[in-house]
Amino acid sequence: MRKYEEDKEYRKAFDELELPFKIAKNIIMLRKLKGMTQTDLAKMIHTKQSVISRIEQANHNVTIKKLEEIAVALDTSVEILITKEIKPKGKEEEAGGLAQI
Repeated sequence: MRKYEEDKEYRKAFDELELPFKIAKNIIMLRKLKGMTQTDLAKMIHTKQSVISRIEQANHNVTIKKLEEIAVALDTSVEILITKEIKPKGKEEEAGGLAQI
């Protein structure tokens, strides 16, 4: 954290990466909670599994349109994908329960 606080360039680079990683993590978490594979999700939004893989690795500049398609497929909203930290919630994870912080 010290480097983040003291190094302006490091902070800028970190902040630029934070959102794509949050989105990727949320997509992975929701997809797994719904028992879906990357291939399942890809088929639902008419894309390739490799695109989902790159999105989940934060190696793909995902468009708002693609986020909307993913959100619909995962029965959520773009806002949730972008702003929330989605975590499994104890035993409810098995039942699809989510804790959103």
